[in-house]
Amino acid sequence: MCELAEGLNHRALKELADAAIKLRFNCLCLFLTYATHMFTRYANRMIEENFDLLDLKQAKVGLVQYNPFVLNKTIVEAYEAIVDVLGASGLMVIAMSLRNEIRGLMENENDWNNYVTQGVTAIHNINPEVLVIVSSLNYDNDLRCVKEKPLNAGTLDNKLVFEVHLYSFSGDSESKFVRQLLNNICANIINGFVDHAEFVTGGPNPFPLFVSEYGYDQREVNDAENRFMSCFTAYLAQKI
Repeated sequence: MCELAEGLNHRALKELADAAIKLRFNCLCLFLTYATHMFTRYANRMIEENFDLLDLKQAKVGLVQYNPFVLNKTIVEAYEAIVDVLGASGLMVIAMSLRNEIRGLMENENDWNNYVTQGVTAIHNINPEVLVIVSSLNYDNDLRCVKEKPLNAGTLDNKLVFEVHLYSFSGDSESKFVRQLLNNICANIINGFVDHAEFVTGGPNPFPLFVSEYGYDQREVNDAENRFMSCFTAYLAQKI
């Protein structure tokens, strides 16, 4: 809501929430994105003012039509109001995550461990009921850093959840799925997934693992993505 309407200029929020419930998903993951600057720099800015400053005329027209209740609220108030509407429809906030898809030349295991520990502790101290989701390094593909230096999760009361992302293009080019025999590349992908992420679910101190992002082009026009999806979903199905 800080910069974009994110669909709320096309449908009423309650209508969207009620539709999700009616579809009877047994598990619904709704990402409510936020930025640090929403709270540190723009917390008192009004939604209507923000859309005007960003020259989002058409999006503002849609908000007026479908979700006018957010226009006269500050950015933080609007965020809270949206959570309230979702909750009234039965879509509850059950977890909070830290930085998504850490990557870049400056990423390193020591900083990750230090700041993630501070972040999860701060969240848990404020709200000990929510799960705290921790993203890994290298675009959220690699949790191996906790093999050598585990997070200090002793004070989190079993609320820590690790997450991982995996796509056909994770690691290197997705062309590997059409250049190699499917059985061979699938075995390599699954072995890599276990080594980089799934290992956290085993051992003497296991943690839940949330596969929060994976997918493919649902038009099924990309052979590499189709092969990846058949491989990975077949493996995940065995875990249910």
